[in-house]
Amino acid sequence: MSLFHHHFPGQRPNETIVLFLRRHWIIAFAFVFRLFIMMLIPPIIAGVIYLINPDIEIDQTSGLYILVIELVSIYYLSTFLVYLHSFVDYHLDFWVVTNQRIISIEQNGLFNRTIAELHVEKVQDVSSAVKGKIQTFLNYGHVYIQTAGAIEKFSFDEVPNPSHVAKVILQVHDRMTQQGEFKQHQTHTEHGHTATPQR
Repeated sequence: MSLFHHHFPGQRPNETIVLFLRRHWIIAFAFVFRLFIMMLIPPIIAGVIYLINPDIEIDQTSGLYILVIELVSIYYLSTFLVYLHSFVDYHLDFWVVTNQRIISIEQNGLFNRTIAELHVEKVQDVSSAVKGKIQTFLNYGHVYIQTAGAIEKFSFDEVPNPSHVAKVILQVHDRMTQQGEFKQHQTHTEHGHTATPQR
């Protein structure tokens, strides 16, 4: 697995990773499958033409043949670029939940990246949603985080086991809140304590 399970850029001292999330593997499989289908289209068309006219003669020096080769080459190059874009977008999108923060890193195209973070104590509500038969069968979906910060809502899209993710985030939030209340109580106790004057 990725080294991000143990460390990620910008990680703070004493900050530990609780969850490291990518979109479900079926998302990557889907665009690989689409790539495979798209790669088959030119030979399928050539096969159909041959079945319709098996006696067709191909002049490899003709302008039409060269044009077809160029168009097919452009088609395959475009298909590869679409796949590359999808792969980069899938691989570089991830979410990290630590004992202090929730970090969202999303790739937008090949050269743009959006990074957002949320302090755990600002979480107000966490919910999950699984939509449709495929998501239900493969147990993946969306996690929505309502916040009290500048970013009103965080979302993890198409992540595995969204109900478990939501539960863990709430547990981290509760733990952080309890620690904050304990520290606040401890501070008040220390400030409220007065020494007995000596006689």
